Amino acid sequence: MKKIVVLLMVMIALSLFAGMSINQNWFFTYQFEFIDYPAIIRAGHSNMRDNLLWGILLLAHFGIFSLPFLINGRYFKKLLLWLPIIYLLAYLLFQGEFIILLIPFIIIWLITIKVAKRSII
Repeated sequence: MKKIVVLLMVMIALSLFAGMSINQNWFFTYQFEFIDYPAIIRAGHSNMRDNLLWGILLLAHFGIFSLPFLINGRYFKKLLLWLPIIYLLAYLLFQGEFIILLIPFIIIWLITIKVAKRSII
């Protein structure tokens, strides 16, 4: 059980702090998700499709944040499977280049699924 909590915390950290350096300035997923895109909306440079995908992305991300608190819940395994899938698909449709940054998140997520299958009955 302790392994799953640690893996989930690493997943959360990787979902927030996956990034890259552009012109010696670091760019993180949380910056785009919580700072840059709201600024794009305020400036009026967004469309309904992107706003909908951003909303889905936020809901899935908040669901991922809640996973460590739902370990003993009835639907934990289903949430562990579907919330990251929705999160990754939303990023793929919204800003496809972010999938490259989220490869470490995907790896830890797959390991967490494997550990969860063994430890939770």
